[in-house]
Amino acid sequence: MLELGKIDGEGAIMKNSVEWLFPKPSPTDSTVDHLEALVGYKFPQSYKDVACNYNGAYPKPSECLLGRPQGMSFNNLIAISFPGDEFNGERICEIIKGLGGRLPKNVVPFAADPAGNYFCFDFNRLSGNSEPSIVFWDHEDEDPEQHDPWMAVTFICDSFERLIASLK
Repeated sequence: MLELGKIDGEGAIMKNSVEWLFPKPSPTDSTVDHLEALVGYKFPQSYKDVACNYNGAYPKPSECLLGRPQGMSFNNLIAISFPGDEFNGERICEIIKGLGGRLPKNVVPFAADPAGNYFCFDFNRLSGNSEPSIVFWDHEDEDPEQHDPWMAVTFICDSFERLIASLK
């Protein structure tokens, strides 16, 4: 179980416990470095700590109430490859490639919801501590005729740690 801060009604961070279910084997440091080189960005240390310890896992609790009035469900982290995995460290890159330009530039998925949407790092918006903000990409909000990938994106919060702390 991972202890992280929980956000109270006034924005203060308190302790929160998240249990991570069904993790895959941990990726190597070189695999994480390779992935960062492929996407062109360094991931926040808080994300790397969670992703390396709970690779591809499902959080419990999993409901995120930030960013949208109806909330969202955080299904699982996108696994970073591990020894013997057929994707060779490129799972996140495969998702980006599979979406074929539907994600805005500099937006990198790291987790999925149950409906095929993604929680993403937005490297266009760095917070005061130089971490990317967190956005939610919802394929049902896309408007292909508008040719604006930002129409499917909702701002969630300013850091990965704040996202995990919000899970209820």
